[in-house]
Amino acid sequence: MDLSTAATSMTDPARPGHQCGGQGGSAYTGSDSAWGNGSGTNLETGCVDVLYAVQKEWDMLKAWLGRNGTNGNGRGFPSRVGLNDVNAYWNGSYTNFGHNQSNTKLATSVDVVGHENGHAIFQTTPGGSSGGSGNEKGGMNESAATSSAR
Repeated sequence: MDLSTAATSMTDPARPGHQCGGQGGSAYTGSDSAWGNGSGTNLETGCVDVLYAVQKEWDMLKAWLGRNGTNGNGRGFPSRVGLNDVNAYWNGSYTNFGHNQSNTKLATSVDVVGHENGHAIFQTTPGGSSGGSGNEKGGMNESAATSSAR
């Protein structure tokens, strides 16, 4: 494929459902396979970080547990970067990543991405729950997400 003329997308064809883009929800696209500039605040660079972490977590789940995808049925979930908040979260449909306190780096490190995807794993595992904090399942959700980030 001639990448100089073909559009490319921040999607992972080997891991269906995984894609990354901005707050509008669409995957970033471009005319080549050069993504971002390596800066801690560049949104495309943040998506590169997210997709890498998701790929590693997907592969770990397969190798260690025989799990088929983040959701257990061969699919994953989209991710968004550029949240204007010192936060990252899983909302039940996608992961969303903001920035650090000083707004000098996106919150897209492998441990943060693994943690937020851990919530998706917990929610899509039999016996899991999308429930938040304040109850036993909420506590299990938070602790299971933390351990999946390691």
